[in-house]
Amino acid sequence: MSTKDLVDIGQFILNCFLAFFTMRLFFQGQRDRRRVEEDRRREQAAKVSALINQPKIKSVGKTESDTTWQTVASYLEIYNDSDTGITGVKVFHQLPSSAQPTWDWEDAPQYEWRLLDLLDDPVPTVLPYLGGGEVERVDCGARQLSSHSLELHFTDGAGLSWVRTLQDGKLWPNHQLPDCWWSIWYQRISLIPGIGKAVKFPIWYAQWRLQKTAPRIPLSARFARFLWGHAPAPGAEPEPWRRPIGFPARDWPYESMVWWAKFQRAKPDRDLEPDESNF
Repeated sequence: MSTKDLVDIGQFILNCFLAFFTMRLFFQGQRDRRRVEEDRRREQAAKVSALINQPKIKSVGKTESDTTWQTVASYLEIYNDSDTGITGVKVFHQLPSSAQPTWDWEDAPQYEWRLLDLLDDPVPTVLPYLGGGEVERVDCGARQLSSHSLELHFTDGAGLSWVRTLQDGKLWPNHQLPDCWWSIWYQRISLIPGIGKAVKFPIWYAQWRLQKTAPRIPLSARFARFLWGHAPAPGAEPEPWRRPIGFPARDWPYESMVWWAKFQRAKPDRDLEPDESNF
């Protein structure tokens, strides 16, 4: 091997190293740019919070062991520490579900989320505006509220919706991302007469398969969600911030799909077809 060949090999290795290093810097710059943009979007929302304030008084007994602390009031305080106002402020709290009497099966939802009244008027439940640097104090009265069952929803000055969970203080974006291009095309092709049923076969097969395996998520259900853009079920995918502690994150988007499969499995005598307009 001549000296020129060795120089060419060394030049090739150097060029590969430089190309790899350049691509790495490019992707790192893209990630940093997205992180900066995300921080900029969350800047105002990160300054909005809420907490439960429960003043207590000390009740002294005859002995030290008889001394107790009694709650005299319960307040929900919403803070907007930013310089810009927020709109559509509302709080959801978790209550035992009032399931329909005909749902006599064991997997009926045990809890539901309802709006908490934020004003004295019992009809409106939404605070229309909370200015920058302001605090809204809501008298909860005799209602027993806990931070693990409360969610603060609001819209920032840029028109983006956010959710703050009081249990852990995490901030979640409440604006749904659009479906991918292949999901949009798949949904359009499935509406074409004649070939639509054949195209939707993976969706139907995944729903049939899930009735056999629920609550375990089969591979066909994951593939159907990939094609459709979201879990093909008669209800929307569950909110990510309501995922129970310990529940697998990769299985949580399929919860509505699993719920529907269990319902159909418990009621085989009924001809229940999901409403495709909700997919």
